[in-house]
Amino acid sequence: MILTGMLLLAASAAAGASPTVTAKWSCADRGEGFAYYSGDVRVVDDSCEIRASRAYVYMDGTNKLHRVVAFGGVVVTNGVRRAYGDRLSYYHDTGIVVVASGSGRVAEAFGGLNDPQAPVRGRKVRLWTQSGQVEVLESEIAVAGQNESRRVFNGTFGK
Repeated sequence: MILTGMLLLAASAAAGASPTVTAKWSCADRGEGFAYYSGDVRVVDDSCEIRASRAYVYMDGTNKLHRVVAFGGVVVTNGVRRAYGDRLSYYHDTGIVVVASGSGRVAEAFGGLNDPQAPVRGRKVRLWTQSGQVEVLESEIAVAGQNESRRVFNGTFGK
């Protein structure tokens, strides 16, 4: 089945509002439980908003969202926190978002450490949409000091 425009996904009533996915082009196989979206993809869920060039959306037979895998200029927003990268995996049931980058670029997240402008950078950034926790693989974390300048901490893993 080929669909264009917007495909609505129904979530369980306990999860809040139904997630929506919009794009310029989409193709879905409801029997197999997945859809492919291309061109200005936007996924809006009760806990985050995802924007990307392309995305695969996995769901069950009742169209309940399970997972989103997005590629190309990925931006995810969760309240005041936002993250950028080349690829993203979002696990709806756990609220975990993993943003990764390749080819020499870094993934970044803003809004951690009680400072909406304090960046954390690394090869991979993992966000918990429900708790506010952030993990960074091969991290670089900038925090403001007493004189309001930023200090950068380099490490292999940051929380």
